Amino acid sequence: MGEVIINRKTNETDIQLTIDYDKSYNASIDTGLGFLDHMLNTFARYADIDFTIKAKGDLYVDSHHLIEDIGIVLGKSIRQRIDENTKIERFASNIIPMDDSLILLAVDLSGRSYFSYDVDIENNYVGNIEVENFKEFFMKMTYNAMINLHIKKLSGENAHHIIENIFKSLGLALKIALNVNDELLSTKGTIGG
Repeated sequence: MGEVIINRKTNETDIQLTIDYDKSYNASIDTGLGFLDHMLNTFARYADIDFTIKAKGDLYVDSHHLIEDIGIVLGKSIRQRIDENTKIERFASNIIPMDDSLILLAVDLSGRSYFSYDVDIENNYVGNIEVENFKEFFMKMTYNAMINLHIKKLSGENAHHIIENIFKSLGLALKIALNVNDELLSTKGTIGG
């Protein structure tokens, strides 16, 4: 019941994602982008999920298509998990420090998409990835998961710390919000949209 498999193949990317939301942390990640692998591993660790991804993309162009499409498949897996059992905690938020960075992140697994990203980063690149691609990742994940996600940088200068802190915060929040509850937390009677 907890395992979700999503495959996505386009002219730009080829992605196979398997997540087991009911199993504890284990990760096998290969995207061809070292920093992205590190971030996805961080996410899986803090979400405490079994996470396997094999992804190839047109990196000779740049990293945009691959990062965006991984956000899409991760979002679809979250949506599928919510649809399996809508009796979940639904809401979670945290304020997490990591060295110089302080991130506020809040999520509502509502079935209605909304994305707010108030994160300014001075550097244009971290590793060999354009920093703006991470906003695309979180936005595509949000819309495909049909969730409400707010991310705000309260402080921080180091691009690596800021982005890693966001992935940690997201993992922790989803671990709580996806936790099975005894009731459906909705006055509408649904969190499906």
